[in-house]
Amino acid sequence: MFRRIFLAAAAVFAIASPLAWSQPKETKLSAFTLEQEVVLAGTPTEVYDAVTGEISPWWDHHFTATPRKFYIEPKPGGGFYEIFNDAGDGLRHGTVIWAERGKRLRFSGPLVLSGQYAEFVTTYDLNPDPAGTRLHLTVNFGGQLPPGVEKNVDEVWHHFLVERLKPYMEKRKADAKPDPVRNTSSVAPSGERVLRHEVLVNANIAEVWNALTTSEGLMSFMAPTVRMELKTGGRFDSNYRVGGKPDDPDAIHNQVLNYVPMEMFSIKVGLTKQFPARPREAGTLFAVLNLRDAGNRQVLVTESMLGWGEGDDWNQVYALFDRGNAYTLAELARRFEHGPTVWERKKGE
Repeated sequence: MFRRIFLAAAAVFAIASPLAWSQPKETKLSAFTLEQEVVLAGTPTEVYDAVTGEISPWWDHHFTATPRKFYIEPKPGGGFYEIFNDAGDGLRHGTVIWAERGKRLRFSGPLVLSGQYAEFVTTYDLNPDPAGTRLHLTVNFGGQLPPGVEKNVDEVWHHFLVERLKPYMEKRKADAKPDPVRNTSSVAPSGERVLRHEVLVNANIAEVWNALTTSEGLMSFMAPTVRMELKTGGRFDSNYRVGGKPDDPDAIHNQVLNYVPMEMFSIKVGLTKQFPARPREAGTLFAVLNLRDAGNRQVLVTESMLGWGEGDDWNQVYALFDRGNAYTLAELARRFEHGPTVWERKKGE
């Protein structure tokens, strides 16, 4: 009985709804590869940073009339998003599958063909060039592709790279202030590495000396908490955490080795537990800061760091101090341009 009722109901539904049963249509699939290359102003890392994160300044193809922003999360699994409005409505153009800062970015997704069975695998390979960075673009795409789409895609990428990204990078370079810190690192005749940075500071010798060798001076630009004893064997402790103390577990403990007033001082560098074990246990790192009157009420500050070992772990520490020392000297120069650092505000930036 239930079988007769089911068959009757099915027959009625079929008569009443003749369009409910559609026939599938065959869709032809195709695939293409395109490559382009462009030389951009800036280092590979600067270019990588420009093509990830917020890319609205140069990416101008969108689904909504006035998108709130475009951004790419530079990490494996990160999204390439178009956000429509402040409510967070939007769409995901693709997913990052390779993120190597300064070298390669690769993402996949439907991009402009969202809603169709289509996939674009887009790769930016970045290499140094005498004029900046050579970006090599490779796009492999396939699926339900409209006729002639390969020509359109090629033109769109030329628009992005040559008409949008290239002038954007040139303008950024023209607008950027020159880096106040110079890297003058070298290798000594003994084969030892010398990590060295120098910066011109707009102040007199006494002002710069005070900023570098007193607790109050160092807290005006380097860290929110510093305890500095300018004497042979004196303590030089710091904590970069706002609210931290010089004796907290996350504090850094250096030691003053020697000094000549208004000319130089040297410190034995202490490494925290966050650093690799072998360099930390070696205890061979030390830094020397020299001050020289450069005239016109300017002081040339040079920081040299020695005592490096060999190996990947030492290279990691070297790279960290390369960035950190340059940043600290830039902050010293900034302190005399814009005033002391307000640490509570900096914490929230």
